[in-house]
Amino acid sequence: MIYYIIFALATAIYALFTLVQPVLALAKKNGIEKQPAYITYITFFLLILLVAPTIFLPCIVPSMSDRFRVALYQGLFEKD
Repeated sequence: MIYYIIFALATAIYALFTLVQPVLALAKKNGIEKQPAYITYITFFLLILLVAPTIFLPCIVPSMSDRFRVALYQGLFEKD
């Protein structure tokens, strides 16, 4: 159990810096950030802790991380 907790924490921290932070930076650059960034970071950290095994591959495979960032940006900020 301790190994899974370490794995989930490491994955969540790494995913925040490699997957979530670039998306929020792009949104801020485009002027469409709606809520404070710390709330978004806390929410995604807790969510990634729960689903760490599914987020692990987008963290380490560059093509998957690019697709994940695009999908996350579209899902959060591009509304019809």
